[in-house]
Amino acid sequence: PIGLAGGINLYQYAPNALGWVDPWGLNRCEAGVASGKGSKIKGKWLKGSHGNAGLFPSSVADKLRGREFKSFDDFRENFWKEVSLDPHLSKQFSTSNVTRMRGGKAPIAHDTQWNGKNRSYVLHHRTPIQHGGGVYDVDNLVIVTPRYHLDILDRAYHF
Repeated sequence: PIGLAGGINLYQYAPNALGWVDPWGLNRCEAGVASGKGSKIKGKWLKGSHGNAGLFPSSVADKLRGREFKSFDDFRENFWKEVSLDPHLSKQFSTSNVTRMRGGKAPIAHDTQWNGKNRSYVLHHRTPIQHGGGVYDVDNLVIVTPRYHLDILDRAYHF
């Protein structure tokens, strides 16, 4: 009953103890190691009329890859700190946003890209965690504004 013998877990509180894959996204609360290569960024990083979206920069991926993070929150904080230290990426933000990133906080998006009280950029998993997407796989992450994040969330697929 306490799971030391291995094998099928007959005591797991899940619809299917053999195939259940975290529908509530709680895996992001678990520790993990960053993986993936990211994308080489040339020119403007966050694309669109108001910096709506961008790929995960390889320059930041190189700094995070192989490191263990205690939670996705920890990963996200370190991501923004690394962005603040990258001269090519950080010069694309205001001084106040660079200060936020140095503290591990996401920069504030353009006010036309806010979604209610959500004003900061979001790290979005392309393939949702509950569908097998890697929590700490940088190739499964894109950076989006709150408004764009709302637009791309297909409730039938993501929830």
